[in-house]
Amino acid sequence: MISLDEFETTLSAAFAALYRPYAGALASFAHAPGADGEPDLVSCRWLFADEPLPPRAPIAYPVLVLEESWLPMEVAAGELLRLLRGETTVGPCRLREPVAELEKLDASREKFTGWREVAFAASSGYRHTYDVVPVVAKGLRPYPSVGAAVSDWVWRKRSDPRLFLPFSDLGTVRVLLPDTRARIRKASWVGGTLRLLNDRNAAPDDVELQGVVVEQQTSTVLEPRAVEEEVEWEVPADADVVEVYLVHRDGTLLSHRTLTRGEHYGARPGDVALRERAEEELRQGENERVEYKPFIEAKNVKEHELVQTVVAFSNTFGGRLYVGVKDDGTPQGEVELRKVGKASEEQSLDSVVRQIGKLVRNEIKPVPSVDVNPITAFGSPVVVVDVSAGEDAPYSTLKNDMFVRKGASNCKPDPQTELPP
Repeated sequence: MISLDEFETTLSAAFAALYRPYAGALASFAHAPGADGEPDLVSCRWLFADEPLPPRAPIAYPVLVLEESWLPMEVAAGELLRLLRGETTVGPCRLREPVAELEKLDASREKFTGWREVAFAASSGYRHTYDVVPVVAKGLRPYPSVGAAVSDWVWRKRSDPRLFLPFSDLGTVRVLLPDTRARIRKASWVGGTLRLLNDRNAAPDDVELQGVVVEQQTSTVLEPRAVEEEVEWEVPADADVVEVYLVHRDGTLLSHRTLTRGEHYGARPGDVALRERAEEELRQGENERVEYKPFIEAKNVKEHELVQTVVAFSNTFGGRLYVGVKDDGTPQGEVELRKVGKASEEQSLDSVVRQIGKLVRNEIKPVPSVDVNPITAFGSPVVVVDVSAGEDAPYSTLKNDMFVRKGASNCKPDPQTELPP
């Protein structure tokens, strides 16, 4: 725990050390009617960001209001400190009591931005009065409880609607400080080549990429590399695992990836743009360019449905296939992923990604342009298969079956009017 004065000093030091200044902060929060008529701040996420993040429009239910506000940097830090001291409001809400101490959280727990994050939490004074009351209103999405609504809106985690347990972040104000010095944004290992795509704001001499190749009985340390936008390492094609580390000169581990043998896409699971687009499309439902599929075990008969969808998207306008998602747009979650992969979450996710890549390469002709990315949506692992409209149409399955996209369905094309020329 640190005092509010120590937190203010920590903030100042963090801002002074930035290679790329923050543009401001996005405050995502929920508030409910208080017993005394004053609104209670249920939960608040105060996210500093290096580029402006447009706030979503507010959503008002009788028992809960969900809001966001973007504060430019010239006022963001000052308003946060005033809020914690009880001197100002976020939306209509003032903290019930000034904050005396904040808890510094484990940076590895936070995955909102894709950068390493430093996080702090304080109590908002909310008493959990309405947690078991459904959050509903005509024309708006229903939630079984305040906790479920807060989980979805503030923390971007979709909860199981059957659970009415209080959400652990109710009654907190959480401050997130992304460390934007450098990160491994994307990684792939094909054959004997390990390829990394990176973001770097730090000075070139301040950061370094390190790697260790793990083979059956031995391990080999790769020659350290400078953090350029694109980096390639030659590694033994029959190695089992490559561990990659991005390290700052002060000893901070800024990014870490474990890559398994074969084709692997380790794409920015916390990237704001990818995640927010995915969550919006999971809310809206399937359509001509969006489809949901559950996690599928290798060689399951349902794999042909995934192949058909990629063919249909390629022959029409392109689209995105979200794997690990139920028909209603709810992610299946880590438990279902581990059941399919029969391993840890990370290993199971790697297995799903590689299997999708293999299906696209081996079951579709010609091979379409597809990008396979694991992301986190509503706090759960999801794989996005981003399919481009094909330049070499018509595409078909290996058995010469062709499909086009009509609404939210894959259909056989009319040979007179719908076959691509």
